[in-house]
Amino acid sequence: MRRSGKTTRLIDTAIQLLFLKGEIKVPFVIPDKNPGFEVVEIDNIPYLFDPDCSVNFLGVQRDFALRLVRRINLEHSHQVIIDKQSEFLRISLKNV
Repeated sequence: MRRSGKTTRLIDTAIQLLFLKGEIKVPFVIPDKNPGFEVVEIDNIPYLFDPDCSVNFLGVQRDFALRLVRRINLEHSHQVIIDKQSEFLRISLKNV
């Protein structure tokens, strides 16, 4: 297990993008080739990938998603909606 702070920085980025864009997605299904980016925008919605994930290491992406949900539940649970789909986790801001 790495302890470089990389996942924490990615979670910080994810939360900042959530409040900037209003919605983020964390895919569970990884493309055959890792995009090599932490964030890929599709239709103006940020999709977040752990840069260490790959088809052979899906656990890395799931661990990132789990840590992100824990952090959001701890710090922002009253402000967001978390919707688990079969292929991705959709996190959006509640309409206030």
